[in-house]
Amino acid sequence: MSRFIIPILGLALSLCSYLFFYYYKVIDLDSASLFISNGGEAYILLAFFVLVLIESTVAICHYIPGTVALLILASLPQVQNISLLKLITSAFSGYLVGLTISNYAGVVLGESIKRYMGNAIFSKFQNIVERYGIYSLFLTGFHPNNASSISAIYGVAKGKIDPLVLIVAVAAQLSYAFIAIVLYYWVGFKPDISNGQPQLWLSSFFILWIAFEAIRLWRRHS
Repeated sequence: MSRFIIPILGLALSLCSYLFFYYYKVIDLDSASLFISNGGEAYILLAFFVLVLIESTVAICHYIPGTVALLILASLPQVQNISLLKLITSAFSGYLVGLTISNYAGVVLGESIKRYMGNAIFSKFQNIVERYGIYSLFLTGFHPNNASSISAIYGVAKGKIDPLVLIVAVAAQLSYAFIAIVLYYWVGFKPDISNGQPQLWLSSFFILWIAFEAIRLWRRHS
């Protein structure tokens, strides 16, 4: 049942965000623009950095729902006025720092890192690394949580910081980002932030996530 916590939390936060910004109009879009022009941009970029850092740091990422917070943050009207390049730079900086910490944690803690990652997660990613090697970062590293686990396991295996892990991880993320941008412009989906459409789409995503977990649970017990 613990697998329901994150999607339910995400659904609740996205709906609250929609009500807060668009139904009750506590903050309108003009106020959001003013917030950015008055220095709020720095706080949002810092939030992106910290959230991606959390998601990219082994062990910590499994206990803090950084992905949910990041999705909610990205859907807010304040973010729409910030340069995409600045957001990507901030996120990638957090990603690199998190992976470096994960790799170093594997070096320092060795096999005892299992206690923080959990034996099941450690064994799962260890098997993936043994089977696919460094290319596992392309196959499963689309999410920072996975990349952090792989980075930590490489630290355990090699006993030293491995720059190749960081290089390949960044290359993988750039590949995913390129595919996402191409699909974005090919599909032409541009949500209307003036009526809270991003939050509603985000809510639909979490509803589908909950439905998936429900089906998965039902199949397990049937």
